[in-house]
Amino acid sequence: MRLRPISLAVALLLLLFLAYTGWWVAASAQLRRAVNDVVAAQQAQGNSINPTEPAIGGFPLRLSLRLDQARWQRSDGMLVEVGSLEAWARPWDPLRITLHLDGGARVVGPPRGTEGTLALTAPAGEGELRLARQGGIQQWKIHLDQPRLESGGLMGPLAASSLDLSWTVPALTAATPTPVIGSFNLLARAITLPGPVPPPLDAEMQEIALEAQLHGILPPNPDPAALRGWSEAGGTVEVTGFRLLWSGMDLRGNATLALDEMLQPQMAGSAELSGADALADMMVARGTLSRDQGKAMKTALGFLSQQQPDGRRVVRVPLTIQDQQFSIGPIRVGQMPFIEWE
Repeated sequence: MRLRPISLAVALLLLLFLAYTGWWVAASAQLRRAVNDVVAAQQAQGNSINPTEPAIGGFPLRLSLRLDQARWQRSDGMLVEVGSLEAWARPWDPLRITLHLDGGARVVGPPRGTEGTLALTAPAGEGELRLARQGGIQQWKIHLDQPRLESGGLMGPLAASSLDLSWTVPALTAATPTPVIGSFNLLARAITLPGPVPPPLDAEMQEIALEAQLHGILPPNPDPAALRGWSEAGGTVEVTGFRLLWSGMDLRGNATLALDEMLQPQMAGSAELSGADALADMMVARGTLSRDQGKAMKTALGFLSQQQPDGRRVVRVPLTIQDQQFSIGPIRVGQMPFIEWE
């Protein structure tokens, strides 16, 4: 008796399903072994990680890993805690991993002398990992909802409605003393500043955006000696683009950041500033300028401004951080906090 074509098709589909099921089971076992290897490597470095046995599932269209009440602590005190973390990939695209954070997330930096610790918290978030074919992470992205940054050196929490971060490793690294190690992007919206803000500035910044490249190789866990060696070897952070929207001001530009002898940030760059009248009003409100001087400054800025294709009138100004003083042109805008690396 001959089998009908539909019976052959069903039999073929059944064989394919059984083969796929076998592959998925083998892949899940391989994932579990990889997790065990990571846990063993972390414990060998003196770091603690738990739970050590994640839940693996997602069959048939996903290969997923789930950790509840996940906690990772480095030997220097750095801590990462997540209420719930799920990482999953499609079987046909295993190098692209989607992340989902729920139940709260907290990252606490190692203690920093009298400044205490730096802690970043968020109730939820999501992200993505892209793995390189030769191994390692090619790119990571993360989006956090309602993040809060707290530190002993701040007058209160620094909060935002959202924060997007990403890091991309170049496919090829140039053979130079200070090659580009990676590119970093940051976008924060609706940032509420801690402490009093001098009028007429608003207590909330509308947006901060940053694109930067790290030059020079840093060890995974940089200490003051490693940072000093990186700096003395020519290590820098090249800010290829940034934007600040605040109180009617629109500041855009680029800069080079480095560390001075005290391992404090120093910067030299240039920017285009529109809405510069708000800056003059701030200087008058702080008593740095008289009313007449403020009016004269606005007039001078008006003469120096240039019309842009998008309709903005901008003033090109230098930006500097020197001896912990942040300046826009000749005007000192604020004092940078001293960073305790130990």
